[in-house]
Amino acid sequence: MRIEPLLDHLLLVARRSLDEEERPALVSLLLLRLSGWRGHVDRFPDAVDRRPVELTGIVAGGEPARREFQYGEWLREEFVEGRLPGPAEDPDVVILAATAHAAHRVLCGAALAEVVDPVPPDQLREAALGVIPGLLSEIEGDERNVLLTLARIVVTVETGRIVSKDTAAEMVDGGVLLERAGGVPRHGFR
Repeated sequence: MRIEPLLDHLLLVARRSLDEEERPALVSLLLLRLSGWRGHVDRFPDAVDRRPVELTGIVAGGEPARREFQYGEWLREEFVEGRLPGPAEDPDVVILAATAHAAHRVLCGAALAEVVDPVPPDQLREAALGVIPGLLSEIEGDERNVLLTLARIVVTVETGRIVSKDTAAEMVDGGVLLERAGGVPRHGFR
């Protein structure tokens, strides 16, 4: 069984922090018009036929676990209400940087290795373990994604590698977890 990605994840690497005008412009002009999700059929019907986009922004040369900006469909309600994401500590940024170094495509700008340092293995393991409490707090309604993400965390902690969720599920228990996850409805989108 192969799990196809349900969203596009973009990593934005900026030279500086976004200002008061850039942050709302990025949300309203680009992301609210491009991204969407079928789960929004009741609240945001105009977004139902669009593919979800997740964007995480970091500042080049900044703190490794500092998120400058985040956009994802799970935050749409907040964005529509005018609450915009600000900078925050987030261990997932370390994982995203390691994932980007493992496999990425530069859409615009300098090569990733020129602006984001490789993630040391110990820092990656610590970050992977650091996201577990938040992940478990979001499990209801997103069981499939959480199980697959936990499998990926196990593989990352044990091997230091970042692999796809379906590969991780097969590595963790020979595919049994992947089969189980295929039968659990997916209500989330991360």
